[in-house]
Amino acid sequence: MRHPKARIILFLSVVPLLLAFLFLGSKTYNKFGSLDSKHRTGWSQKDLIITYSCSPPPEEPYVKAIADQGYNLLPIAEDALPFAEKYNVKVLLQHGLFNVKTMESPIELEQLNALIDRVKDNPALEGYYIFDEPQEVEFPKLAKLVRHIKARDPHHFCFVNLLPIFGVRTKKIKDPSLIYKDYINEYIRQFKPDLLSYDYYTFVKYSNSPAAGLYFIHLRLMRECARKAELPFMNIIQASQFQVRDWDMPTPAQLRWQVYTSLAYGARAINYFLYWGPKSFAGMYRDGVAIPLVDAAALLNKEMKALSSTLMSMESLYIFQTDPLPPGALPMPFGCPLQITSPGQFVVGVFGEDRKEKAFMIVNRDFSKSVVARVKVLGAEALSELQRSDSSWKTVNPNQNGEFEILLEPGDGRFFKF
Repeated sequence: MRHPKARIILFLSVVPLLLAFLFLGSKTYNKFGSLDSKHRTGWSQKDLIITYSCSPPPEEPYVKAIADQGYNLLPIAEDALPFAEKYNVKVLLQHGLFNVKTMESPIELEQLNALIDRVKDNPALEGYYIFDEPQEVEFPKLAKLVRHIKARDPHHFCFVNLLPIFGVRTKKIKDPSLIYKDYINEYIRQFKPDLLSYDYYTFVKYSNSPAAGLYFIHLRLMRECARKAELPFMNIIQASQFQVRDWDMPTPAQLRWQVYTSLAYGARAINYFLYWGPKSFAGMYRDGVAIPLVDAAALLNKEMKALSSTLMSMESLYIFQTDPLPPGALPMPFGCPLQITSPGQFVVGVFGEDRKEKAFMIVNRDFSKSVVARVKVLGAEALSELQRSDSSWKTVNPNQNGEFEILLEPGDGRFFKF
């Protein structure tokens, strides 16, 4: 998941073209395009996935601590399976045999088959961790490996994390957003995945870096590809200072901002990069010692669990933001029944069933200060807010003008239904 400066420098010349394409290509919220379910296998997502990158050793105390912190999917070795079952969490199995070279060795292929047969009926198994950030040229061999695993075990998903937009190599000269969509769609075509995933780390030391302005561009492009293919997607968010010279360490408010903007955009999986490692990785655990961000993430995980069943029961219908629009953001669509009548920077995701609006999430796009949002929902006499403490609903009564106010902490999001 390293993002060399070379990627950023090469991307500078195409950023203006990308922004132009995104805004010219804007559509109103009720135009969806066709959904394609042909990529589904026997696996289906039941809850919001809450996971991380880089595991501790597969030992019981660590698995218990991870479960206690609210994670529900552990990318970890086979030895952790009995502990995962004990603490009611799932495993995304990591193993050296999940490698394209395995397919070229009869001995290793036999070992891979034995591994799959050994774990595929384990109740704690959720999937197989295959690869991180492949270039398109690597797709055919990786897809062959994935097809082999799925043929032997069609009931668990194979995880591949995709590159960010400025990491994709191409000889084509065209709009970078089209290049990135081609990359994602070619991955979908060859792999027939059950889940899309990408990483992009937005908190950098240099304000003139183009990477600092691509966060919502990435969310929008991945959301559009995921919706078209009818697939859930994962956002791997920044929870470290892995590249110390280039990255800033996120604050708890910035961590919250990443989680809630992702959820508002329809993400159904959050992955914190990174959880465990030496001090040089500058993650949430450094040589086994936790930093305060561990507790901040645990609180967010608890809130996501409270939101999980409701978000999983609805589809993301459309998304908009208030002025000043950041790169890649869409303005409020024509005819939107939801209005924000107060100053502030907000992200609004609208959710529903059968393409009918049922609920919405409002996120404070400012992670430096709190803000009061005055909200008006046309035609709604009463609304309810989901309580993140216990998943209950609290009635909200708009005033005679149909408005109500909510306080949003820095980077925070609140969820309501009609």
